[in-house]
Amino acid sequence: EASINPRGNKIVFVSTRGGNADIYLIPFQLSDWTKKSVGLEVTPPRKSRKALRMIASAAAGNPRITQLTKDNNYDANPIFVPQSDQVLWIKYALDMKSSQIMLGDPQGKEPRALTSKVALYTTPYFNPVSKELIFSSNRGDGVHFNIYMTVAFSPDGKQVLFTSNLSGKNQVYMMDYISPHACLDEIP
Repeated sequence: EASINPRGNKIVFVSTRGGNADIYLIPFQLSDWTKKSVGLEVTPPRKSRKALRMIASAAAGNPRITQLTKDNNYDANPIFVPQSDQVLWIKYALDMKSSQIMLGDPQGKEPRALTSKVALYTTPYFNPVSKELIFSSNRGDGVHFNIYMTVAFSPDGKQVLFTSNLSGKNQVYMMDYISPHACLDEIP
């Protein structure tokens, strides 16, 4: 799991190099895309696509890598906050039955939870245009996952793609995105 910041000069990724899944950050330059400098390698083409994967052992001990999380929790889905070097990720409880959306700085100092209700939170994203944070969670009834401003956006930020069991089985839906802030104007 990896993400490049909007300026294209940092990569945040998950690695188990410390024994469990933690979040790491590394500065990035186009010249870094070599096996020797940061441990990146191009895998053979599969179905006419090339995939990139991080080779954790090759980059072990690299002084440019900053470890953002250092506990025994399982940390996943790191993404950059738009127009910022802050990182957002999912921190699972030790029993993996609940999680929190966390926000931290690029030095790994004092991360804080953005969610407080005990539930499973997954797939945090930002709308590429409005920069609103969205996520999915079972926080409503503890069983069914609902969208709480969480969806995958089209590149122009005008449509959302999400899964739902509205029809009785999980289906993928696409619809126009209307900001909740726009809806607030309609309330008397």
